[in-house]
Amino acid sequence: MADFDGKVVAISGAARGQGRSHAVRFAKEGARLVLFDICGQMSEVPYAMATKNDLDETVRLVQEAGAEVVSGVADARTYDEVAAVMQSGIDAFGSPDVVVANAGIWSEAGALWEMTPKDFRAVVDVDLIGAWHTFRAALPTMVDAGKGGSIIATISAAGLKPLQNIGNYVAAKHGLVGLVKTAALELAPHGIRANCVSPGNTNTPIFRNDAMKRLFVPDQDEPSDDVFLSRAAGMVPLGVPYMEPGDITEAVLWLASDHARYVTGTNISVDGGSAIS
Repeated sequence: MADFDGKVVAISGAARGQGRSHAVRFAKEGARLVLFDICGQMSEVPYAMATKNDLDETVRLVQEAGAEVVSGVADARTYDEVAAVMQSGIDAFGSPDVVVANAGIWSEAGALWEMTPKDFRAVVDVDLIGAWHTFRAALPTMVDAGKGGSIIATISAAGLKPLQNIGNYVAAKHGLVGLVKTAALELAPHGIRANCVSPGNTNTPIFRNDAMKRLFVPDQDEPSDDVFLSRAAGMVPLGVPYMEPGDITEAVLWLASDHARYVTGTNISVDGGSAIS
C-alpha cells in the first residue's frame, strides 16, 4: 500500500465501526487525521448511536498509532458544524488529501407508504446530504491547493439495487452514487478522484442490534443471534453473515492510494456478492 506519511485524511462518522477502523489504519500509515461524529442519539434511529466517549476512544487509538489528529462533534446534517471541524483541520494541517464520507444511519424499517416523513428525511439528510456537506467543506481548499486528492463515499448494496422496507436508505444511497459520479467528472480537471466503497453487512453496531434482527427475521418477535446471522448469511453468495470493518478499510485505503491513481467514478463492493444476488 502507498505511504500516507504526512497526508491529511478527513473522515466523518469516525467515532466507531468502519470510521474508527479507517482512522486507525490511516494513522498507522502515517496520515494526519481530521475526525468528526454526531456523538448523540437521533430519535429516528432504532439503535444506540455513537457517543463522545466513542470518539475520544478513536482519538486515543490514532494517537497511540502515532498520528496527529483534530477531532470534533459535528452533525453531518448541519453544514456549519461540519465546516467548522474541517476548517480546524485545515488550519492545523493544510488542505485534505483524502476525504471519506462515512457517516450513515438507517431508520425503523417499513414499506414506503408506512414510513413517516420524519424517518424518510432523516436518512436522506444524513446519508446523502451529510456526505455532500462533508465533501463541500473540504473541496474548495483541495481544488485551490492544486495537489489532487481522493474523495470516497460509503454506500452499500442498497445503492446498487432495490431492497424492500428500507426505501429511504435505498434512495439516499442511490443518490450518493450519482453525486460521486458527478463529482468524478467535475473534479477530474483538478486531479481529484471520486469513488464509492460498498460494504455488505458489517460487524458494527449499526448491524448488530435488535432492530436489524427484526428486519432480517420479521417472523419472530425476539430472534436469536444464531437465527439472525443464519438469515444474513443466506442472503450473501459467499455465505458469510457479515464483513469485518477492516475488510472495508482495505478497499478505502486502496482507493485513496496512488495504486488507484486512474480509478475514478466507480465503486468497489466488499459485500460477499450481496450486490449481485
